[in-house]
Amino acid sequence: MYTNFEKLDESKKERILNAALAEFARNGYRKASTNEIVKEAGISKGILFHYFKDKMNLYRYIYDYSVQTLMDELYGKLSSESQDFMERIMEITRAKGQLVLKHPELFRFIETAYLDDAEEARSYMDGKTAAILKEAQGKMLSGTDVSKFKDGIDIAKAMQIITWTFDGYGKTVFTKAKAEGSDIDYEKIFSESEEYLKLLKKMLYKDDGGNWE
Repeated sequence: MYTNFEKLDESKKERILNAALAEFARNGYRKASTNEIVKEAGISKGILFHYFKDKMNLYRYIYDYSVQTLMDELYGKLSSESQDFMERIMEITRAKGQLVLKHPELFRFIETAYLDDAEEARSYMDGKTAAILKEAQGKMLSGTDVSKFKDGIDIAKAMQIITWTFDGYGKTVFTKAKAEGSDIDYEKIFSESEEYLKLLKKMLYKDDGGNWE
């Protein structure tokens, strides 16, 4: 569907992607202006729609591109040496911190998309979420050592509790930031995430497993 766009040289592709990411991140799907996107990218609207057909297809491409970039850079670099489930979560948390600095607009877009209430955008993203989470979970669990969990603990439920903890924490942070119109303090998020993980280790592991220092 996006063959013509994929054939572009990397510099032009990056210019268009960055312009779209910035506009959707600022305004969400419904209020985003394709006029602003083409102005920033230095192309005509006719050319933009030649590549993407319409605004919805552009949004879908940007969403898929953003999620795939995060998946590749977060889980692609997951250490094969670490088999500890919580250590892997900590690796992912630290990697996110690096990615925020490397791809700030991409993260801002993900934040906005996560809370976007435009029905046409929401239905597309919701349809993709289950598959994304399943893929991420598969990467996290591959080769995981579960022997550190306390005897008698339902390991599947313990892992679900850990996942729910961070999903809920993330939703709380994003929702609060949107309501207050404030920026997300990622440094604070990653620091608090580490504290939550240390607490969960003490609750669920046979011992505290050391530290992450």
